[in-house]
Amino acid sequence: MEKRFIVPILVVAAIFSGCELANTLDDVDLATITDIEYNKHVQPLLDQKCSACHGASVAEAGLRTDSWENLVLGSDFGGVLLPYRSSKSLMIRMVTDLAGGSHLTTVGADSLSQTEVDFLKRWINEGAQDNSGRVPYEDATELLYVANQNDATVSIIDTESNVVISLVNLTEHGFTSGSKPHHIAVEPDGSFWYVSLIGDNTVAKFDRENMLVGQFSFETPGMLAVHPTENLLFVGRSLSAQSPPRSIGVASRTTMEVDPVDVFFARPHAIAVSGDGSHVFSASLAENELIRMAVADLSVRFTSIGGASHSIVQHAASPFSSVMVSSGQLTNQVIVFDVTDPSLPAQVDLIDVGAAPWHPVFTRDGQFVYVPNKDDDTVTVIFVDALVVREVISGPGLSQPHGSAASKDGNYIYISSRNADGAYEARHDFGDGGNPGTVSVIDISSNEIIKVLEVGSFAVGLGI
Repeated sequence: MEKRFIVPILVVAAIFSGCELANTLDDVDLATITDIEYNKHVQPLLDQKCSACHGASVAEAGLRTDSWENLVLGSDFGGVLLPYRSSKSLMIRMVTDLAGGSHLTTVGADSLSQTEVDFLKRWINEGAQDNSGRVPYEDATELLYVANQNDATVSIIDTESNVVISLVNLTEHGFTSGSKPHHIAVEPDGSFWYVSLIGDNTVAKFDRENMLVGQFSFETPGMLAVHPTENLLFVGRSLSAQSPPRSIGVASRTTMEVDPVDVFFARPHAIAVSGDGSHVFSASLAENELIRMAVADLSVRFTSIGGASHSIVQHAASPFSSVMVSSGQLTNQVIVFDVTDPSLPAQVDLIDVGAAPWHPVFTRDGQFVYVPNKDDDTVTVIFVDALVVREVISGPGLSQPHGSAASKDGNYIYISSRNADGAYEARHDFGDGGNPGTVSVIDISSNEIIKVLEVGSFAVGLGI
């Protein structure tokens, strides 16, 4: 079991520890407050209950509660609150959901009264605003979207602070609890994002405020890709579908109308757009066939792939060079193509990686490819110029690694992990019996995992 990032209960439990401070505010009836003022009502409560262990001189787990700004930064392990969602905020869950009862009783600290808990819930549900009405993370612009397939949710991460800042519950937008969000694609300017819902046979479109603005029906959608300059969205079929239609989807991102394009081979899953935008690549999970479609006229051609049966999961095309890589889940190899002319892709190499390589991603400068290996909990780093393995990363949070994304500033690689087998042990036992998915943050300069963010169940595709 991976336990490196499990924080002793005495450390993180002190989020609400009285730490031998005074009792709660005696001169304020929190239940009767109609307009919450952070400086007047919330900060004094945090000062009395929290800040001795989470202040300027002592900041257990890296968390400080002595100001709104510090509270919003979260701890060494991620955020402690989600605006508008108190039930998903760690600072509330540590009091209300911890298995065996509130940690406050276990550490002998003054407990929060039910009135105080209800008050903090209300503050969070009203946006966790500061005294001037600012909502945490409302100005965040560099966002990473995480599909939590078993939860019917999407977690949103601010890639500048590497904190989970929001959660979209798809059932609140009319989708089923079994909608199975799988992959996410984001507009180049971040104005809209798209999510494939395997269970609901739908691709949904959300705006920057996470409001549903469009959708179309598509049988067992899987991988998604947006065209960098044209108003097009491309859709593959889910890997879990055994006999889906032998076609990929081409949709207008404005009208959300989709047309299937026949690709003739079974189970077209992978989807990627060539660096010059002229072609879209897919591949058959059942046969060693690379599928290419010209964007201009939607004509389809094929290239046979050498070697044993690869069952290609996903492609990644370099933003700067003529290299495209494809992950072969059955051969434990990355297939390298020269796509100098995208209409005539040529296989040039096979690189051995880990077991069941999944979604590869190029660094923003195109120098390296990071490949999560689902069945051995590692990430292989390939040096593109020489087409050799530079490093194999293992460590905290990598448990059935699945999706990948590169931060726009070029500093980080994000790897999602399903963690269905529970190899990564949750930091806190909230009695729900589930295993959280994770997103591991890799610092490209050192290839070290610098943070593991816990997200929803069975974290899969990433979009940025």
